[in-house]
Amino acid sequence: MGLEKIALNFMVKNGKGELVKSILCHTKPLKIQNIQGLRYVPKQSEDVFIKTDKSLKDTISKLNLNSYINDTYFIGEGVEAAIYRIENTPYLLRVPHTDTKDVWQGIWTRGKTVDGTKLDISVSPQEKINHVVANIGNAQILKYIEGCNTSSASNNIEVFNTIDNLSINSIKDFFLKIVQAKRVGMVFDSCGANCIINSKTGKLTPIDFRERQLSTSYLLDSLIESCVIPLKKIGGNEAQDKLIKKGIIAILEMLKDGKITARDANITFSDTLFESRTAKNMLRLYNNIIKNYSAENINRIFAELKNVV
Repeated sequence: MGLEKIALNFMVKNGKGELVKSILCHTKPLKIQNIQGLRYVPKQSEDVFIKTDKSLKDTISKLNLNSYINDTYFIGEGVEAAIYRIENTPYLLRVPHTDTKDVWQGIWTRGKTVDGTKLDISVSPQEKINHVVANIGNAQILKYIEGCNTSSASNNIEVFNTIDNLSINSIKDFFLKIVQAKRVGMVFDSCGANCIINSKTGKLTPIDFRERQLSTSYLLDSLIESCVIPLKKIGGNEAQDKLIKKGIIAILEMLKDGKITARDANITFSDTLFESRTAKNMLRLYNNIIKNYSAENINRIFAELKNVV
């Protein structure tokens, strides 16, 4: 199967823009063995220039990464490593601590250098879940995720409003990342400041996963730890209840669509943390999913949720 011939139509116009001649040229017969890669391209009104980014390896190998390991580019740190922004790139540099005397008391020694000659752009599925795009010795290059930590909701009104107005789809995407991590043996560490929210897009991104083999993903727990608790500090019970309801609806819809299992929907969170009777009732209602996740029960819970918040 192929194209028998290609015709070129030349339109000749005079200085006034009037058509004076039309020439139809036929090329030699052209046979194409594989047309799978061919596609129709609509006519452009002007020239189009597509800018392509340099490859990760080209970008990183030309930089002096050690020049970014200082307070100017410091973003934050955890018990294992410090994170630095690599200026004018979509990347971060994660540098492990060299000494962890007492991590729970915040006593450690930051790493000061990385070996730029040991750049390795092959990463494992587990590393990809943690947004790693390359290893450099015992350090890592991470994808930069635009936004603010959800823990800043209590003192950042923009972050608070973004969490308060989270869409069901954003919550679903958040849950899916956690489920995908579980499938490669990783569990989201929802304790602490491990979630980034983008106020421009409403995107919610978990950023810290651990290698732990657990049978459940605790999706609602992750939303409560990452968003509901920070939200409640300034928004009170009403904001808390509204977000819990959104989280439950997202999970029910994902169960109906077969995107998650009842095990993924498990919950361990204690409702004693919530003063609101509405929140407690919703969490008890939600617990029924694990015991009976038939379509009839899910529809029943949907119906009952309509009467709260």
